[in-house]
Amino acid sequence: MMPPSWNAEIKNTTENALESAEANHQSETLKDVSLLAVPLANIVDELKEYRDQQEASERRKKPVERLSVAALIATVVFTGLTLIVSNCN
Repeated sequence: MMPPSWNAEIKNTTENALESAEANHQSETLKDVSLLAVPLANIVDELKEYRDQQEASERRKKPVERLSVAALIATVVFTGLTLIVSNCN
């Protein structure tokens, strides 16, 4: 049989080892999370930048598209008027 002081010593050593293992596990988990978080944050930033570029491109296209539609409508109107006038003669 072991002396009572040894039981207390073994219990303290076991608790200290367990706490140390838990701290190491938490540290490793945080390292793993940071290894994932940094690239994900970079991807999010790149996607936001891409979206902003696409929106800027669309904003530049809208006036040109409106002008093209207006020109097409004017062409149809003038072509129709030309046909009407040429059939009247």
